[in-house]
Amino acid sequence: MIDRMPGRVPRVLDLAWEEANGLGHRYLGPEHVVLGVLRDDASGVAQLLRTRGLRLEGGSGIAAPHGGTRGAGPPAARRRQ
Repeated sequence: MIDRMPGRVPRVLDLAWEEANGLGHRYLGPEHVVLGVLRDDASGVAQLLRTRGLRLEGGSGIAAPHGGTRGAGPPAARRRQ
């Protein structure tokens, strides 16, 4: 199914899954997709986010213009089973 998606989507989703797995998460959330977008150097969206000050820091998270970093766990609603 991913192979039928247009443009850079398959690459970004692969990168997003790598980020999720690297964090020990068994789900793919929007936070992982953002990380995947930032890792895709050919992405126009990544370039736009970088011009706005959002950067992927090696192994430590996302540095946002306000100084925040990415969270370590899933939203509470996803933890319930």
